[in-house]
Amino acid sequence: AAAVAAGRTFTVEVALPGGGRSGDAGGETVSGQGRLGDAGGETVSGAGLPAEAAGSETLTFEPEDVLVETTSAEGYACAEEGGWLVGLDTTLTEALEREGLARELVRTVQEARKQAGLEVSDRITLRIDGSMEVAAALDAHRDYVMEETLATGWGGADWLPAYSVEHTLGTGRWTIGLARTGKG
Repeated sequence: AAAVAAGRTFTVEVALPGGGRSGDAGGETVSGQGRLGDAGGETVSGAGLPAEAAGSETLTFEPEDVLVETTSAEGYACAEEGGWLVGLDTTLTEALEREGLARELVRTVQEARKQAGLEVSDRITLRIDGSMEVAAALDAHRDYVMEETLATGWGGADWLPAYSVEHTLGTGRWTIGLARTGKG
């Protein structure tokens, strides 16, 4: 049984004898779209589903004869299980892109810490310079980047790092500079 909102359109494929689907039975086809839920949004269960076959004949299919498949609308990812359908908006906003870039900055700083031979608990002074995308990500997420990388200070324009490395991702480019300031 599946709960169906009144008037919603769905697409069905009919399971034919021998494991075939509609359109596979020697040219005999069954209409592929219908409407359910005209009973005010009630649960549809045990009721036959009428569908028009070639030649305007109306056939009634039982629930075990019908396979209802969902497809995701553009910009959404969907999953269905146990009678539940969930849709997730997959649109990447500027805020999500900045957050993703901030996470990539953290990853590359952690990599730079390892390359510089620092211990996991070492505290650092950090500076990241880069493209406009990187600057926007840092403006929004500098505290997060510093906390995740154990940075206790931000290097100024005249600060000289003990270790530096360059990275790119798409059109984003940045230079990481860091220096150990103490043990954790």
